[in-house]
Amino acid sequence: MLIADGVRPSSSAARVKLRNWAT
Repeated sequence: MLIADGVRPSSSAARVKLRNWAT
């Protein structure tokens, strides 16, 4: 459960970081 909770927000942050890197 802890992992799932950390993966959910982590995925969102990772996507935002990837988008910032793409720019």
